[in-house]
Amino acid sequence: LHVSNLAEQIFEQTYHIHKLDEENKEYLNAASILHDIGYHISHSQHHKHGQYIIQNSELLGFNENEIKIIGNISRYHRKSHPKLRHKEFSSLNSQSREKVEKLSAILRIADSLDRTHQKLVEKISIDNNDKEIIFNLYCNGKYPEVEIWNLERRQKLFEEIFDLKVRIKCS
Repeated sequence: LHVSNLAEQIFEQTYHIHKLDEENKEYLNAASILHDIGYHISHSQHHKHGQYIIQNSELLGFNENEIKIIGNISRYHRKSHPKLRHKEFSSLNSQSREKVEKLSAILRIADSLDRTHQKLVEKISIDNNDKEIIFNLYCNGKYPEVEIWNLERRQKLFEEIFDLKVRIKCS
């Protein structure tokens, strides 16, 4: 739930960048809550197992295409970026693939900021200009060293999708 909260903060403060409507925030929220469900099968491949579990479940309130979008967002919260050679991603139409790319990039950032599962990053405020986006992190009294290290490893998808350099400031 903490990752979902962080993802929602990012989504709301980057609307002018991603230009997705509120319906897409629901997809991000569902994917954020379910992104680690695959751990019940395998740690190292939990993102792929999570996608399978999500796409083969009945998520009340979502139609089949929306469930595929949510599954793909969850799938790309770590490791590989979305690629057309991935069957489940390529089966989506271009509009849905664009949503998956943008929302996965947001989920990656949010998930990175709770790497230790200690809720060290409580709040995020965002500034940006034409070249960069600055994530101002408000922390729980302890410097989130592992979270920042993890974010630096996983920010590339966000940078590629939104064509902005990611910078981090911690308060």
